[in-house]
Amino acid sequence: MTQIKNPDPVIIPLPNSPPSDTLPLPDPDPPGGLTPGTYEVEEVDLLDRVNGMYRLLYLYSEAATSGLVDKVIIDQDSLGELMNTIVPRSYSSLSKIRFGALDQTSIQPVGIYGSKSQIVRLLQQLNCVDHEIADCLLQPRNEQIMHQPWLRSGIYYLNPNTPNLDTTQVPSYVIYWPDDTTWNDSAEDSVRRNRTTFMRYLTRLVGQTFALISPEHASMLVSIGEKSTDSKGSQEGTIRDNGGDGDGDDEDEDDFGRFYTFEVSKTKDQEEGVTVSPGFSVVHQAIKSQSLQSTSILHERDSQQTSDQSFAPTIITGEGSSGFLSVYHIPPGHKSRSSPGLERTKILLNRECSVHRNIFLAPSLGREGVHILIELDAVRQRAGTIIDVYHKELQKIDHRKVESIGQNKANLKLELQKETDTLHASCRAIVISKLLDIYPALDVSRHSTSETQEVPNHEAVYLQSLEEKHVGLSDIRERVFDRAQLHQVSTRGFQTAKANYPKFIQQLQSCADPEALTREFIEKNEVSTRESPVRTTQKLGYFSSSFGWITRPFWKQRPVSDNTGNKVDNHEISDSKFISSVAAIPKGDPAFSIKEKILDLFHDWIKTQIQTVTEALVSQFQNSILEEQATHVRAEAEIQSRKDISEVYETFLEKLKFILAPATTTRGIVFERIERIESRPQHYRVTSHETSDISGAFKHEIWALSLTEDDNRKLDQNPLHPIHPVISKWGSFEIPENCSVRYCQFLNGGRKCLVVIDQHEDVDIFIVNTATITRIPSLPPLRRLKKSGNRSFLMAVDEKKHLLAVTTITKTQVSLQMFAFDKEFTNLHARGSPLDVTTSYSDGLPSFHSIHFTGESEELCLVEKSGRIRIYSFVSQTFRPAIVELHSFVSVFPSPDGAALLVLERATRYGLRAFHWESFGHNLEGIQVDLPDDTDGASCQMWGVASFGIHCIPLLLGLDVNRHIIKSLNLHISRKDTEFSLRSKARDSKAAASTITWHNSLLDCHAAVWSKYPIVPAIKTEAFCPDVQYPTSLTFVSNVSESFSFPSYIKSLVRDFERQSRKPTYGRLEGIHIQVCAFDDIDWARHSQVNIYPTGEWMAGLLCLIPIQIAVARENRFIPLRDGVLDAATEQSLLGAEIGDIIEAISIGWYESIFNSYLAERPVKVISSMGEQSVGKSYALNHIVDSSFAGSALRTTEAGGVSLPIQTYP
Repeated sequence: MTQIKNPDPVIIPLPNSPPSDTLPLPDPDPPGGLTPGTYEVEEVDLLDRVNGMYRLLYLYSEAATSGLVDKVIIDQDSLGELMNTIVPRSYSSLSKIRFGALDQTSIQPVGIYGSKSQIVRLLQQLNCVDHEIADCLLQPRNEQIMHQPWLRSGIYYLNPNTPNLDTTQVPSYVIYWPDDTTWNDSAEDSVRRNRTTFMRYLTRLVGQTFALISPEHASMLVSIGEKSTDSKGSQEGTIRDNGGDGDGDDEDEDDFGRFYTFEVSKTKDQEEGVTVSPGFSVVHQAIKSQSLQSTSILHERDSQQTSDQSFAPTIITGEGSSGFLSVYHIPPGHKSRSSPGLERTKILLNRECSVHRNIFLAPSLGREGVHILIELDAVRQRAGTIIDVYHKELQKIDHRKVESIGQNKANLKLELQKETDTLHASCRAIVISKLLDIYPALDVSRHSTSETQEVPNHEAVYLQSLEEKHVGLSDIRERVFDRAQLHQVSTRGFQTAKANYPKFIQQLQSCADPEALTREFIEKNEVSTRESPVRTTQKLGYFSSSFGWITRPFWKQRPVSDNTGNKVDNHEISDSKFISSVAAIPKGDPAFSIKEKILDLFHDWIKTQIQTVTEALVSQFQNSILEEQATHVRAEAEIQSRKDISEVYETFLEKLKFILAPATTTRGIVFERIERIESRPQHYRVTSHETSDISGAFKHEIWALSLTEDDNRKLDQNPLHPIHPVISKWGSFEIPENCSVRYCQFLNGGRKCLVVIDQHEDVDIFIVNTATITRIPSLPPLRRLKKSGNRSFLMAVDEKKHLLAVTTITKTQVSLQMFAFDKEFTNLHARGSPLDVTTSYSDGLPSFHSIHFTGESEELCLVEKSGRIRIYSFVSQTFRPAIVELHSFVSVFPSPDGAALLVLERATRYGLRAFHWESFGHNLEGIQVDLPDDTDGASCQMWGVASFGIHCIPLLLGLDVNRHIIKSLNLHISRKDTEFSLRSKARDSKAAASTITWHNSLLDCHAAVWSKYPIVPAIKTEAFCPDVQYPTSLTFVSNVSESFSFPSYIKSLVRDFERQSRKPTYGRLEGIHIQVCAFDDIDWARHSQVNIYPTGEWMAGLLCLIPIQIAVARENRFIPLRDGVLDAATEQSLLGAEIGDIIEAISIGWYESIFNSYLAERPVKVISSMGEQSVGKSYALNHIVDSSFAGSALRTTEAGGVSLPIQTYP
């Protein structure tokens, strides 16, 4: 919800006034007797309906001591969307912008300002809006229409979609979208200031500007020196001093005499009276009725009303301020404050557990989180006994698991040992079978008792079933065979015989004595075998056994040599073929004598291999089977252990929850997740939330009616000025259901509020501001009134005298007591003892309706429910003899100006009766005034009298809860008064010639920018520098170029400005190229001579243009701002903070990204300005360093601000 201001929603053309489709003019007498005001409505923003348009800057209204002040801030969301559209992921936040990535692209911005109708025409020309949206954009803002689509005033960036064009020639547009009254020369001061500020930003962002002037506006432009005529008879213009250079002298020689003649005249002669005139009307959604179970009412209501009724908002009054109080019921429930994923040390985590009475363990916490908690001292102090028991149970479970695994493994070993013989026989059989496959000539009978060479059937079946049952045994078998290298007989004697065998056969064929040669061959082979026993250097593999069996190694063959030392080539024929050839030697062959010798060597090696490989297979098979079964044993033990641990944990957790959270309430801390941070010992990632029970309560919201800066200034000049207040939330607080608000009033110009709360047994008096109001339930009261003895209280406040009157009423006694506030309304002390006035009521104590202070004296007006009104004097401590009797009344109010007592009556219609204090008792009927016809019971249900401004002009306020409206009637209360004055009879001086203008601000806005901001600053700065630069130009797009000379007008502006201001311009203004052309003569899709900027530098220049307020000082408090805007959460978080915390909280908003990029390695020079109010601090800084502080002699900057005008970026 945003505050929106529209002073001119009704279009009623005046005689000889401009056409109504230009800009709406104020209605001097709006229908219905109510001046349209300011409404808080839900916006329907048209920004998203304009293709390619992004909002850069807009106005934000903020409360200041002078009223609501407009400030220009950046639209972060829209600006970020624009940057990410140009370069994806270039914008994360205002403090994280990738300017370097943006600088890889360039833009050609063209400035646009002027009449709304022509800007909409441009948007249609560029296919950015359709006719429906164009009509919405042109529709004047009417704030009495809820949810009206509109586009707020500000600076926009338009990136039109122009296909089939060279992107280097396609411009983008920087558009100043005006308000309805922006180009009215009679616009309010705030509108003129905002116009000058936005034109300053526009002309700094672009080098080439187009002023789009509609035919209606152009036809009413007035040239300098042109006189007013009767055809423009309305006075809705601005008086322009022609300021010619003539030498005329207005002084009259006769005025220099030493004697002057005066006359005494009666300037004021008035009687007591009251008149009513229409006031304002404001719509707000908080003005509505609710059905509540409470007696939360203000002092006007009867305290004896039933508790089940419909409660509507109630008027809050104050001298110079007003508002209303709304009430909402909060049902009983729970509330929580979350802390998601925060890092905590063990010390901090322990502290959190120690300060909370109840510690709740969420299901998502898990066992690990619980184990982390029970390590903390704060938890062990509460549940140390069950934690120790839990740890012992875990130790028992772990011990049982180890014992179970050991016992089961031992049983498995015994089972395997029982089958060792069968397994050994099966392994020996498959080894023999493997050797038989390699050596077909192998004589199996020499190594087996079986008559057949195949594996016995029962052994083969056993081994097959074993391999099927235990996966991996076949792989082990193949691996053992591969490592044994059974294809080569690895004994030296055999290899020597094999190497010498060919030579022996050759010699045997030619030898005469074969027997001698055979003996020689056998003797040499035996010598070789004896002298060169086989040496082994390499093991078969990694066979090992958990049974303690020692695995026999296999040996690889080394290169062999004969007795002479010559190496023998034993690779010419395989060992298998060699054995087969030897075994085939027939009996009777000369070589038959060495056959047995070679076969003996071979079978010795076979015997060794059978034994070694068999043992290796048995060992590996048993190890594999044991490991597989042991794995199952461990898994089963682990499952059982987890089951036991889970049962023990659940039992422990239930006991732990009961001990950590013994209370039935849900108030405490709930731990949802706790995780260890592995890289940081004793650091945890904690997710938790604090919960608390909340009983039923009533939330009271105070809404203040605030005036704009213009309204405050004009009220000071003219107390009859029609105001347009804005509703803003002042604060809120909650109280229990058994409490009620008995009295509420603004103090100190609306900066503080007096709140009186009935606490069932006591009545507490508080004075709060916007920062402390939320803490009313926990604040100590300034004064506590005891209700013992069925006491009831009525109260009245005189803000001017800083007095509080309290009437204490019992069944038998009435007493009055005066209290005094200090100067700042921070303390309250009793002034004297209570005064018993019971004896003044000889006919018995009446029922009282209300009490009020009277006028300027220390007197108290007591209003009885019967209608009798009496005045008590605290000075004489007696009642006045005068008494006023009311026949019937609705409410009674004292006028804020201290002139009269106002009585709201109702018979067939509402009426107002005034009793002036000075004539109280003399005019028993008072002065009766009928209220307007629309002021009936169906319209307003709640009434109050308030005032605005230093003159305290009374307003009768009414709340229409059915239509959500607060409306007012202006009360003009006159006293009996006569004034005289002295007036000189000398003739008046001659008035300067003047010219009336209507919309010359379309051109004069440039002179306003030149006057307020520097042309050439003292310290030369350049926020951004274009890559391609063209001369600065100002093009007026209008169809009346022949009847009005734009170049001549601008030249006159420049000449008059330089002559009057004496500012140094160095020819920059004369160098502006002025052009005039028609709208249809321009190709809006492309422009040839437009400055080209790196996108990142241009965006940084935009951010540098906008000053940011970092803090304000109000009510003796230093309040840091968040991104230049007051933030209630930030202010609340810094209450009672140390200086270091406040310094850390200060934010420089959009400047952070620039300091982190362009200025990351550059020195920063700081220039500051300090001084009294309105001495020109902002003006001086602007002209020294080219900043853009929005200073004004009519208002105070009221904050510590920062601006960042920087030199050309590297």
